[in-house]
Amino acid sequence: MQERVESSGPNAVTVMRQFLHHRQSEDGLVRSVYKHVNPYQSEEEVPLLFQHKINIPPPARFGVVYYRISIYAVRDEHMPQKGAYDSLRSAGKAQGMGGKCSRIALFLLLMLASSKLWAQGPPYQTDDPVPVDLHHYEFYIFGGVDGTPAEIDSAGPAFEFNWGAIPRVQLHAILPWGGVFPSNNPVYLPGGTGPSAFGLNDMELGVKIAVIKETKRFPQIGTFTMFEIPTGNYDKGLGVGKVWYKLPVWLQKNIGKWTLDGGGGYEVVPQGYYRDFPYTGWLVKKELSERLELGAEVFAHGREGDAAAQTEGSTMIDVGGYYHFKHHPGEQFLLCYGHSVAGQTENYAYAGMYWTWGKEDKTTTARNDWMQGPISGNEFERSAGPGHN
Repeated sequence: MQERVESSGPNAVTVMRQFLHHRQSEDGLVRSVYKHVNPYQSEEEVPLLFQHKINIPPPARFGVVYYRISIYAVRDEHMPQKGAYDSLRSAGKAQGMGGKCSRIALFLLLMLASSKLWAQGPPYQTDDPVPVDLHHYEFYIFGGVDGTPAEIDSAGPAFEFNWGAIPRVQLHAILPWGGVFPSNNPVYLPGGTGPSAFGLNDMELGVKIAVIKETKRFPQIGTFTMFEIPTGNYDKGLGVGKVWYKLPVWLQKNIGKWTLDGGGGYEVVPQGYYRDFPYTGWLVKKELSERLELGAEVFAHGREGDAAAQTEGSTMIDVGGYYHFKHHPGEQFLLCYGHSVAGQTENYAYAGMYWTWGKEDKTTTARNDWMQGPISGNEFERSAGPGHN
């Protein structure tokens, strides 16, 4: 005890709420404490670390107090003597640099081996309004990473299945395994805390509906509502713990060998320490040959909450494409990588294999052609290209 009193270093101490010697905040949660700047100043309330609830198992959810670092790392404007705490903040950053190489290695491993990932229109984050053809099927095996300095989230192995059940309607399902890897760096408090974990994540179910046909001057428009089912272990951070929703509207316009996709939506997450937020994406693709198509997109999203890796909003630029195997027209390799250009630092990556098959007949073609609109490139792209999730 005497050694701890004399030491000036930061310590993480787990304490029961009722044993805190500070006065409790008005809402009764361990989210703030009162501090005295000096005997002649009025006391002021400063946010204190609240637990990353999704990544801390129930027995440990009493609260963690990082004295001398977390209080000032969260609210710089409350630092009474900036120079006195610069060394402490530098120590926290040094700790983060110490694990930087291991996090980079983990990122590359997941890239090769491979939620909350944004892959809505594989391999891109922007989707499109074109459902799978009637009586056709799509299957993906993929992996990916979406990470910030606060936390890295992975998906993989993950399995996606799409079915053209009825004209203009696609049924969609994803069963993902993945991991959460918080940085536990006090620089990023209150986010990015808790143990790492790997396992089954929340399952995704969705319905894509083509609403308006593409014409010479007007784009095709459709919706792709998704329901995220809480199949993951919430206490380990492998899921949100409640059903949450994605509510987007997407557009597509084909101009020769160029395809333009875009739109946006709103994500509703009715869980503590998460936020509802908007997102938007705009994608340009070009068919370079019968076997290769490349694209680039701008994708942006709002702040997702302190329990997510994306604790702040971000705008990214992603580049990717499809490769069609020569002797297997229904088989493709998909790849995409992107990095933030504004907002919170964020990386996105996706790699996967794609297969499609189905019954080809004149009835099927007639029922779907009127909703497909002009097709970029040749007929091969429509019959063998990804149904874009």
